[in-house]
Order: sequence, then C-alpha cells, then structure tokens
Amino acid sequence: MKRECLSRQRGASLLEMTLVLPVFLMFSFWMIEVGRALDMYLSLNRVAYEGARAANRVSPLYSSSGQLSPEMDEIMQKLFAGNLGSVPAGARWSLTSSTLTGNGTSETYAVTVRVVVPFRPVVMTWLAGSSSDGLVRVSSSATGPLFASS
Repeated sequence: MKRECLSRQRGASLLEMTLVLPVFLMFSFWMIEVGRALDMYLSLNRVAYEGARAANRVSPLYSSSGQLSPEMDEIMQKLFAGNLGSVPAGARWSLTSSTLTGNGTSETYAVTVRVVVPFRPVVMTWLAGSSSDGLVRVSSSATGPLFASS
C-alpha cells in the first residue's frame, strides 16, 4: 500500500515539474534578456548625455558638407568605446541644434544627441517582434546644457 502511494507521489511530482519547469525557464531567460536590454539602454543614456555635454565644447558641430564634424564624430566613438567597450555594428548617432528664445541679449542653443543601437536578443528572439532582421532598436536622446554664442 505504501509503495503504491509513493509511486503516485513521484508521478505527481514529475507532472508538476513538466508543467512548471518550462514556465520557470522562460521567465528566467526573459529576465536575462530584459536585463541586457536595460543595461544597453542605460549605457546609451550615458553616451547621449556625455555626447550632448561634449557637443557644447565643439565648434562647429557640422562640417561645410553638412556632415558631423570629425572632432565630434571622434568624441562619440570614444564615448561608445568607454561605455559599451566598442562601437556596436549598426550604431548611429545624430546631433541637432536648435535656437531657443533667449533673454534678449544673446541667442541660446540647445544641442540634442540621439543614439540608436541594434540589440539582438540571444535567447528570446521573439522579443524582436516583427522586425525582419531580428533586431530591436534601442535608442536614447539627451539635450545638452545650454550655451550662449558669442
């Protein structure tokens, strides 16, 4: 009688494990992917913020051809290397400067840096959704401190 009861317990435990283990593993892998994406996002936030700060020290931001100045491009590459280890393949950054209403004595500019990096989920590829290349674009932007032009 006891032997039969123990074998039923083992069978019930096996059934419970087969039902719970896939859900547990999926949740665990999901947490890992979300953690990686959040780490990437926070690193991009730092790159955008530092890029906006650096943009206020670089003059001019753009070359005569409309491209980002080589000095600013080099600064952005160093910021990526410092925060992410290297510049990820497919990473893009753009700077926009805008004129804001000043106090009447000088024009004031705001510099916004936007960075976009493709993020490839390792385990949970369905996180990429309907993206054709299986990538999730992680982006961040920051507006730098204002400076007055002379």
